[in-house]
Amino acid sequence: MSKPVLVIGNKNYSSWSLRPWLLLKHLGVDFDEVRIPLYVEGAKERILEYSPGGKVPVYIDGGVIVWESLAIMEYLAESHPSVWPAGQGSEGGGAVRRGRDARRVHGSQGQDAAQLQGPPAGGSP
Repeated sequence: MSKPVLVIGNKNYSSWSLRPWLLLKHLGVDFDEVRIPLYVEGAKERILEYSPGGKVPVYIDGGVIVWESLAIMEYLAESHPSVWPAGQGSEGGGAVRRGRDARRVHGSQGQDAAQLQGPPAGGSP
């Protein structure tokens, strides 16, 4: 099985890229890092090779592609419960999160996360 990949911009200029990088390091996740300098010619094209949204950061875990810092951190929290403060599990706002992040997670078949997970609890898709 291959290691997950985190695609980021410059850590100095992209604090959004730094956030999931710090969490992955804190959790001890073995991942590959692809750093794309943001303010050079061809940066957008390189980012699009990894990110359907054309933005960094993007986290690739097998067939799952997650972009946006918060969505990446919530994705990691699902497999690393220690991300949440004691007694605060991911249930707090889970339905809202599932609905909001449905556009930010794609499966290996290119399916939208809403198709993979179904509708949010207590609401319609």
